[in-house]
Amino acid sequence: MFRKPLNQVRFLSKMGKRNTRSRARVSGNWESAIKENAKWQAYYTGQPNLFSNEQDFEDFKKACQQPLPLTFRITSSASACKEVQQLIENDYVKHTQNIVFNGENIPPPKHLPFYNIPGLAWQVDVGKQVIRRSKEFTRLQRFLVVETDAGNIYRQEAVSMIPPLFLDVQPDNAVIDLCAAPGSKTGQLIEALHRDGPSSVPSGFVLANDSDYKRAHMLIHQIKRLNSPNLLVTNHDAQMFPKMKTASGDVLKFDRVLCDVPCSGDATMRKNINVWTDWTIGNGNGLHATQINILLRGIQLLKPGGRLVYSTCSLNPIENEAVVAEALRRCGSALALVDVSQNLPELIRRPGVSTWRVQNKAGQWVDPPSPASASDENANSDEAKTPAIPTSKNLLPSLFPPSETEAKEFGLDKCVRVYPHLQNTGGFFIAVFEKKDTKKRSAEEETQDVKKVKAEETSEPAEETSKPAEETSKPAEEAPKPAEEAEKPAEKPVEKPVEKPAPTTTKEKVPVSSQTDEEVFRFIPSNNELLESIWNFYKFNTETFPGGRDTLLVRNNTGIPSRAIYYVSPSIKPLLELNEQKVKFVHAGLRMFSKQRSPGSPCPWRVHAEAISIVAPHVARDGSGRFYVAKDINTLRLLVTNEFPNFAAVKEVDEGLAEFVQNLPEGTFILEVPRIGQTSTIVSQAVLDQPLLYPVWRGKSSVNLMLAKQDLAELVHRVFGEENIKTRQTNNNGAGVKREKSEDDEEPKVQEVEESIEEKTEEKSEEKTEEKTEEKTEEKTEEKTEEKTEEKTEEKTEEKVEEQN
Repeated sequence: MFRKPLNQVRFLSKMGKRNTRSRARVSGNWESAIKENAKWQAYYTGQPNLFSNEQDFEDFKKACQQPLPLTFRITSSASACKEVQQLIENDYVKHTQNIVFNGENIPPPKHLPFYNIPGLAWQVDVGKQVIRRSKEFTRLQRFLVVETDAGNIYRQEAVSMIPPLFLDVQPDNAVIDLCAAPGSKTGQLIEALHRDGPSSVPSGFVLANDSDYKRAHMLIHQIKRLNSPNLLVTNHDAQMFPKMKTASGDVLKFDRVLCDVPCSGDATMRKNINVWTDWTIGNGNGLHATQINILLRGIQLLKPGGRLVYSTCSLNPIENEAVVAEALRRCGSALALVDVSQNLPELIRRPGVSTWRVQNKAGQWVDPPSPASASDENANSDEAKTPAIPTSKNLLPSLFPPSETEAKEFGLDKCVRVYPHLQNTGGFFIAVFEKKDTKKRSAEEETQDVKKVKAEETSEPAEETSKPAEETSKPAEEAPKPAEEAEKPAEKPVEKPVEKPAPTTTKEKVPVSSQTDEEVFRFIPSNNELLESIWNFYKFNTETFPGGRDTLLVRNNTGIPSRAIYYVSPSIKPLLELNEQKVKFVHAGLRMFSKQRSPGSPCPWRVHAEAISIVAPHVARDGSGRFYVAKDINTLRLLVTNEFPNFAAVKEVDEGLAEFVQNLPEGTFILEVPRIGQTSTIVSQAVLDQPLLYPVWRGKSSVNLMLAKQDLAELVHRVFGEENIKTRQTNNNGAGVKREKSEDDEEPKVQEVEESIEEKTEEKSEEKTEEKTEEKTEEKTEEKTEEKTEEKTEEKTEEKVEEQN
């Protein structure tokens, strides 16, 4: 039922606070590794305003030499959010108080004080030895594993949570995350969009983009657990993200833009030990041009009055204030920094700087260009071009600090610098912009292509920053993407200038679906006979259902439903239909129906568990539809402890349900379970008053709770407090027999029906590339194990379902 050993190892490795993929490049462990870099220290101590004094830098350095605490947040849009929060606070954290290990007092988990929703973000500052040997922390870790698998918890670095909070996403916003993978910040944006609850379908949407195809699928794997129909995922170079049309024929502009750009990652030393050995000045200088281009494209995509957040996990002013200054210089009065000093008041921060020093690749300090070489009269012009500066032929003028006049105008002190020693976190830089609604159109609106910074003027050749993913300073969660990985394929060289300066990456060809293995998105006509039969079978209320039957799609060229039917929000549909020829879409839609092999059912299309919260409010509850309210919590207990309880067994626990299913044709129905009969001193009565919703399959003579194995494990763990996860076993007499499951036992499990059928059929017909890419990009051992298990059990489990039903 539950991949306990493998997942716990993965979660434990994350709690160990370093990148496992980079570990092989460093001899020894974190404690024995050398955490010194003379060039890094000379560069940062040579900067005039980054630290208040020598002691401040020493405190900063000492913090960088310590491992990073584990931080995680509870998914705010999840239906179980409040319950998970109360379980952590009132049970798991409570039992980690006053723990002594090897003579030392171990601090219990604590809230992240600056997170905007109190109690949803946590920090755990303990080592792996404590987790392994302390039963209290082992118990907490086991709970985190289960809830992470179910999507109720996300492991995310504390400072990585800050940019989405400053973006201030509202449910009606059009939002784009230009460099989205691996998806933790995108997840926050989706949660903010669905702040009204899991059953809401807001008018806004989130478009998550990443230039790397494999990383885009890693993102999908992470955020699909949020079950949002308001999500689009694309695969484009962020510097040249294509124009998109809206239903009105206008060019799509966004209310919110997140530019969490590729960077050197030199503020991630606490979790990426290789930064200590790999840091060079060329890492930051070489990415400066790419960062400017991504930011300028983001500004192009932003609506007047909209908000853009630029962020990096670097503290180098070349990647931060220098990029911000150049954007302000080019956009003039059309763009301004936002003062966010009063936002997130518990966040300890430092202001941005207006002066800094620049080094060349030899580590020599270079003087800034003379004022005479840069014309102040065209500095704020919409068509201003960066002049050639004779200081160094290999250094861009934008690397240098602004003039005194510009510094006063730009207000770079409004930027946010987060240092590791201030609140025991990693380092981060954030700048918040607002686009002004001016009559005078700025250059970024007048031209289709972003004005590119010359590639040949960057301080380092491309190969200086083009390390493979496993060698970058950035971990899987928040990696700074090197130039090739993040913005272009490594094998494509930078084009030489012909008639105009070459961009930092090659010109992106118009992407169409035929260029990849991705299946196309085809909407099903609302009058389709199959849809009408499904609607009539479940007695859906078309008038209240968001979008009615107009926003259901399939992922195949024929447009005929064969295995799965997906649902997207009404705001997503025109974007897919009007832009399929020039935008490379790789994901859209929430899986709402899956086809079940069941000849005896008048409707083999079962409601998917991930769509249950959206579907349930629109199914008839007057007895004519396929909706039933259980007697009490014991009904659910029967379904989780038995694979196929027959009608007689159901009658012993819930006589009304037995009568309901006996008069019901075969197929799925929705079961609402009130938590009557359940009391708790840990979770509040308000939580217990919230009913649970699940899809149940009515077979020939029995019923089956249709949940994926990780969701079933989470249900048992959270609702019934069963921490030693046990699997269900077929027992048509309803005795509720449980048996322990060995780690290597691959016997077919009925609770895997949903997962095994979906994964296998998608691999064959609907999402071939997604599943194959996940296999490559996720932990190989786990994915191969899952694939083998699913392949072995799929046919047997389906046959077993048919035999039992």
